[in-house]
Amino acid sequence: MLTTKGIYVHNPFSSPKFFNYEEIENVELKGTFGKELYINDYEVQTTLLNGEAKNIFCSIINKVIRDFQ
Repeated sequence: MLTTKGIYVHNPFSSPKFFNYEEIENVELKGTFGKELYINDYEVQTTLLNGEAKNIFCSIINKVIRDFQ
């Protein structure tokens, strides 16, 4: 969930986490076959998104971060 203060993310193996926009150092897609989205090395659950949708979502997060930092 994106807010004006930061972003809430979760993955299936840990509790939800909040990142303030100023604290976010990197947003990237990692992986050999199925790319997964990571924010500050925290894996974000994106199982419902296909490859192209993950790229678009990653771009949206990067734009929001730039706008709010």
